[in-house]
Amino acid sequence: MSDLIALELDVSHLRHLIGLLSRQLRVIDAASGLTPTQSSVLSTVVRSGRMRLSELSATEGIGATLLSRSIGTLESRGLVRRIVDERDRRVASLEATPAGRRLVRRVRDARSDALRAQIDLLPSADRQRLADALPVLELLVSRLGPLSREAPTGGSATHAPARRSPLQSHSRSPAQP
Repeated sequence: MSDLIALELDVSHLRHLIGLLSRQLRVIDAASGLTPTQSSVLSTVVRSGRMRLSELSATEGIGATLLSRSIGTLESRGLVRRIVDERDRRVASLEATPAGRRLVRRVRDARSDALRAQIDLLPSADRQRLADALPVLELLVSRLGPLSREAPTGGSATHAPARRSPLQSHSRSPAQP
């Protein structure tokens, strides 16, 4: 029973640390002048290529109103272009402009540089442990990916929506070593 309790505490701590790391790296995004939603929408379009708005809404897990506002800002800044289907004018797609792709690359590089600088300060053994953990983290991401898009059911504990941090309401910080 104590192993189960220890495992639960480790999972909670892992979730907390992932959330903190994500928030700390997201501060770098603020220099782009985009909200987290706008940044996420732009990154998805850059990564996926031209997308229908309905597909983008589903991928991002956001409603039409928020998506429309985000796209409006991205369009006004020249970061995306809306393309109306000539056969069915009700259908629209979105694609990133060269300026949008450059911005995503700059933000991604800044995040990577900040993380790399801190990793480089770690002792060699810690860097190796971190490298050894990457395949396990990739496995968790692949397993949780489909689950994170499912709607919660009943009153049981379920997975958070894809675009939400599992620790958004968690305010305590972990103990410093």
